[in-house]
Amino acid sequence: MGFWSVKCGTAFVILKREGLWHGTIFVIRATRDNLKKMFMPLHGDILLVSAGVGASVEYRTEHVAEELSRHGIRAVAAMQGHPLLMHTIDEFSVFVFHRTFYNERLESFIQQIKKKGKTIIFETDDLVFDAKLSEHVDHLKNISPVEKEAYDACTGVHILEDPYVQVATTTTHFLAERIEERGKKVFIVPNKLSQHDVDIATMINKEVSKRTDKDALIRIGYFSGSKSHDKDFSTISESMIHILENNKNVILCIAGYLSVPSDLSEKYRDQITVLPFVNREEHFRNISIVDINIVPLERNPFCDAKSEIKFIEAGILHVPTVAVSNPTFSDAIVHGESGFLAGNTAEWIELLQKLIDDEQLRKKIGDNAYKTVMEKYTTLSTNGEYISFLKKHV
Repeated sequence: MGFWSVKCGTAFVILKREGLWHGTIFVIRATRDNLKKMFMPLHGDILLVSAGVGASVEYRTEHVAEELSRHGIRAVAAMQGHPLLMHTIDEFSVFVFHRTFYNERLESFIQQIKKKGKTIIFETDDLVFDAKLSEHVDHLKNISPVEKEAYDACTGVHILEDPYVQVATTTTHFLAERIEERGKKVFIVPNKLSQHDVDIATMINKEVSKRTDKDALIRIGYFSGSKSHDKDFSTISESMIHILENNKNVILCIAGYLSVPSDLSEKYRDQITVLPFVNREEHFRNISIVDINIVPLERNPFCDAKSEIKFIEAGILHVPTVAVSNPTFSDAIVHGESGFLAGNTAEWIELLQKLIDDEQLRKKIGDNAYKTVMEKYTTLSTNGEYISFLKKHV
């Protein structure tokens, strides 16, 4: 199946999954963003190529392009279906490939870049290139043939395994180590908020500070980006049952694709609010209404490779996070200062209860998280070693 056939098939899957109303809105927005990228001018030093649109593409190509441009390197994010893509080889010096769809056109493009002796960089923000380790994701066992084909074609493994490609970028130390095992030079380029994100958050923060209608409820938010998070949330089901049972003023806000576990939805339906998957600005607004952000994850290689996005997006809105105690969040969060790390059921209960009971603690942790995000996780901050490497090649 070709690139555009998969795109159409994916649109059908979204309509079936989301329903006619929400699915149509989702597809229209995605199509609009695709068309916008299809006809944007392609001039610069570094071209970051991806298969389409979505949060992963935004963070790993558009936000990175903004970061590089703010530090003196002309960088452009482009969709691989761009009609002039094949004519960019003489224009750019470095080509970064993120989740591209492997087909003959892409292979021809890469071969021409190699003939010119230009730099190719493999980019990933997930452990998708290791088929054995990605088997940990139950979600992949239940997706449609179209989604499976799109997933398999966009792992980028053909680029990673190419001896010509010597350099890679990724989001976490865990992923960097897995790529270094394959003999590549790796630069860690964390996910960062764009200036537009920061502007949206600043506006929302001002609105929140002016609110006078705050009630006595404490809202705990879980923001799911895909259906793959059902098993992640199940790791804290017991903790959430305890919290809801013993705190009738607590509301669990679940956003996105998560299927609410029956042991929660049946007994505590009055304490659960379900929010649909929304666009980026509405997503930030949804985060701003919660008092505590939670990030549970399974402990396996695939999940340990995940980035700290959920901490970043809550932190920019001064919302404190309790996250799974794994390598990524242990790097991002100073326990007890900019957030909390929980390793088992008892710790989840203890830390959530502590934040529920203490408004000043929530404010202190949220403010510290905000400072951390502004210092390390916006496109104004950068990886000096990676910038130096790129400037040598442009």
